[in-house]
Amino acid sequence: MTEASLEQETASPLLLELARALRARQFYPPTHPTLKATLERTLAVWHEGLSKVEELRLELRGGSLLLPDGTPASGPGIDDVAKALRLRRVRRLRVHCDLEAQELLVLIDALAQNAESLEQLGGLEQSLLRAGVRHITTSEMEFAELSNRAQLPVQPPPTDDPDDDTDPAPQGAHEVARRAGRRASPADHPQGTPEKQRSESISELIQLLTELEKCDQGGEYQELATRIQERVVAMTEAGNAADGYRAVLVCCRHATDPGARTPELRAEAERWLHQLAESPHMLDLVIDHACSSTGLSSVQATQTLICLGSSVVPTLLARYENGSNIVQSQLTAVLIAMGETAFPVMVREVASDSPERARQAARLLGRMQNPRATDALLERLQEPDNDLQQEAARGLARIGTEHALQGLLQAANKLPELTSVVIASLGEARSPTAVQALAQMLDTNSRYSENEQREAIRSLGRIRNPEALAPLKHVLGRKTFLRRKRTRALRIAAARALGRIGGDDASMALAEHAVGPDPALRKACHESLERMSRAETR
Repeated sequence: MTEASLEQETASPLLLELARALRARQFYPPTHPTLKATLERTLAVWHEGLSKVEELRLELRGGSLLLPDGTPASGPGIDDVAKALRLRRVRRLRVHCDLEAQELLVLIDALAQNAESLEQLGGLEQSLLRAGVRHITTSEMEFAELSNRAQLPVQPPPTDDPDDDTDPAPQGAHEVARRAGRRASPADHPQGTPEKQRSESISELIQLLTELEKCDQGGEYQELATRIQERVVAMTEAGNAADGYRAVLVCCRHATDPGARTPELRAEAERWLHQLAESPHMLDLVIDHACSSTGLSSVQATQTLICLGSSVVPTLLARYENGSNIVQSQLTAVLIAMGETAFPVMVREVASDSPERARQAARLLGRMQNPRATDALLERLQEPDNDLQQEAARGLARIGTEHALQGLLQAANKLPELTSVVIASLGEARSPTAVQALAQMLDTNSRYSENEQREAIRSLGRIRNPEALAPLKHVLGRKTFLRRKRTRALRIAAARALGRIGGDDASMALAEHAVGPDPALRKACHESLERMSRAETR
């Protein structure tokens, strides 16, 4: 096995596990068993993988994570890790083989943190140094020097327990009193004002939730939950749903934490969670927290939506349809986290009579990347709606299994009008099957038009897979007197695609043809070489 293939074989599973750990860290509370199991698996895989190399070294260029030889790291999860690093202004990541488990956990926590908050703390490198991390760096610093600079972890100032949902931040006069270092007094609230009534309602709810926390009997739990629901309904009707939101979080925690409640009480808590959270005002509030907040608040709201399950999926889809890019991105992550719970609803939606709902469901199924959605998306390729066809084709490319990609190609063969959509969609897949399919379209005897072959070449450039180098180099070196104009256009497109992929092989091929007789081809080769040079210096 060559050194380059060893680096690829080592990096791919490590980055996949890092992506999984980041996703779990963002969606689950710190004590959740799913998060614990995911982190344990990540630590085990990293320990085994780093035993094969002295150092894992990655550079971020043009949105891709590159290995030391300049080839892009490939495999699932790569794009997620690249995005996390890019948002935190990280251009390089080096991990020494002596990495300790705690150091990897610090890296995961830092990358799961809000990018702006991390920037205010000095960035990823400074956060790692403050935490005493000696075997991870984002610079060219020697690891020996890094060990000397790394400091002992800085203990944060004491704060309230973030998991204590029964004692939220005080509001109104209580906040004023807290800042003054005293308890709120009657003088802070004029007698009988709405503010006083609201404060009393919050206090009563907090008292009931405190009793509910201590309750371990089914009958008593039901009685307390009934009284809590009455308070929350009254708050919601008064336009203060946010005051009752804490009750939703408490019931969700009771329903999902197997170590805190018996199975019977967890089932009872889940039943009350549905009653509390599925009112329109409260459900909108939960979704707002999941989409707009950061840190623990977002995690708690997301966990609540996951616990509520398929009953809230139609509401999530409605919010997705009218939401901003940020909201759509967050809701996509929520639906992915819901997994099998949301999947049947999504499959039904993709067959909806409403074109917009069907297109939206096809887009989300692609992002969920569940192979069981393949047949439903293949059926949508037969629809007369061009936008739905495109979303279904992109979804199949993102799923990327052999069955999905072969289905795409067969659809293009049966329906020539789908060819351009299929070619563009294959450019979003990262699998060898997509590369092979696009390469076959470049054969001189293929049925594909010049425009379609040019699009296939551009798609190979977008994939940035080293396996695409061979067919592109073949097209670049193609010389024929037949259909000379068409061949020239394809060679120029191949030169540009090679510049997107980069690497030594691409550089050598471009340099060879940068001195040829065709001025347009020479120009394309020089531009690609310059582009690769600029990427290397960034």
